[in-house]
Amino acid sequence: MIKMSYNILKKMTSDKGKTLNVLMLDGLSVILEIEEKSKAIRFAKMLNENSDSNWEYEVRGNGNTIPLIDSVE
Repeated sequence: MIKMSYNILKKMTSDKGKTLNVLMLDGLSVILEIEEKSKAIRFAKMLNENSDSNWEYEVRGNGNTIPLIDSVE
């Protein structure tokens, strides 16, 4: 069985209006991988609620965006 992991993507807008997508890293500068979808969704929601720069965070799994309103497993 293939184990899927989820990433947190930060969507930013530059001063020139260009959208920049940045994957969140862990403490060792490696792309953060979260094994449980529900934990990734809760983490992204928390980041969105606490963003004072109005950046948006989303969850990516298998190259696709996971809706943050997705049911918690």
